[in-house]
Amino acid sequence: MKKRIIITALSVMLASSSIIPAYAAEPMKWNIDPNTYNAKEYGGINWMLAESLAATKVWAEGYREQLTVITADRDKFEAIVKIVCDTITYDESYATLVDNYTYRDGKGVCEDYARSIMALCQVAGIPCTYETGYAYGYAHGWNKVTLSGVDYYSDITSYDKLGDTALKLSATLWSDHEYRSSITEMDINTVANSFNTTYTDGGNMPDPGSNLKKMIGKSGKVVYVTKEDSEAFANNTITAAELIAKYPDLG
Repeated sequence: MKKRIIITALSVMLASSSIIPAYAAEPMKWNIDPNTYNAKEYGGINWMLAESLAATKVWAEGYREQLTVITADRDKFEAIVKIVCDTITYDESYATLVDNYTYRDGKGVCEDYARSIMALCQVAGIPCTYETGYAYGYAHGWNKVTLSGVDYYSDITSYDKLGDTALKLSATLWSDHEYRSSITEMDINTVANSFNTTYTDGGNMPDPGSNLKKMIGKSGKVVYVTKEDSEAFANNTITAAELIAKYPDLG
């Protein structure tokens, strides 16, 4: 289900400072250093998206040895489902645009489940797509997997939330699910919790419920940043240059 994003207005006062960034939440060890990030080296995407891609892949790689020793596809997938359900608890009030926090806090929604299933399937050698569409009246994400040559739909979010085993694997799409598109590779459309679905399904601003804060860039463009970065900037513990390095649209 779509995450809801709490919007708090915050104007960016772009001033100089040489203080090293400090974050209000528990310190996070980034896979990509935000202070030296160069968007050109990552296809022009912003730091949050690049870091989220890296975080999900690193998380999945941690299970490679456990999954690759399993021979049968069906058994591999059962192991994948268990890992994801043990890692994430459904919480529609939880949202973050950097996926590291999803795995640290163990909370998420459909995008987190579907993305994590896809990442683990790729590690395990199971063909898998990230399916987008609508279910239960909301924008929703699930997966399509190929096990021993047979295609199945898999909605692990709803399976974990409702306990209905029919949602774990189905040869046909459920009647209350409406398909929109398939994503075949881990990319910016599969990460950064709500970053893309918010704008494609929720209009031109995030929905209520996330840890995002609204900031106004030099050009007047509205940019949503994480709560930690917003507070760090307000408290003068991160400079304007450092903030823009993470969110180029602020410049």
